[in-house]
Amino acid sequence: MLRKIVFLFVIALFNNNCDAQNLTFDQLISLRVKALSDIDEFMTSKNWTMLNADEPIDGKMGKLQFAYNKSNYDDKAESFLYYYYSSTSNIYNRISIQVHKINTYNNYVSRIKILGYILKRSYVDDGDLVKIYQSNTKGITIKIRTSMQQDELSVTKTLYSFTVYNTLDFNLLNQ
Repeated sequence: MLRKIVFLFVIALFNNNCDAQNLTFDQLISLRVKALSDIDEFMTSKNWTMLNADEPIDGKMGKLQFAYNKSNYDDKAESFLYYYYSSTSNIYNRISIQVHKINTYNNYVSRIKILGYILKRSYVDDGDLVKIYQSNTKGITIKIRTSMQQDELSVTKTLYSFTVYNTLDFNLLNQ
């Protein structure tokens, strides 16, 4: 009996350790207004790999792209993070994370509700389910997109993306 308990404890510890390297929803929200150097240092400390960096040009936002648990053989990863930034103001900064694990999705949605965000709208867009949550007191809008994707073996996978906007920016984009 004691062996079983120790074995279950070790497995639980290993599983928590694996998920601990990913981002909490609170960390995701706080990254939206950070400086580029702070984002890079924070993400690399969490074992994320930077994949791409583009500077803002001709009215187009700059972008940093990171991957978590990226395969060494292809571009597959457990999660992807995109940080879009403006050279003029961090009001327009956006951050988006794509996750593949249902428990990460459920943890994020649960945290959104605990933080007091209210579902303003849900709809289907191009075969994806989209939900819009807003907080009037925080000035933040969160767009959740659930989509399906087939890999090269025709296996269907569900993808979940969470994009965090300043509500003013979100409203300008969706007039």
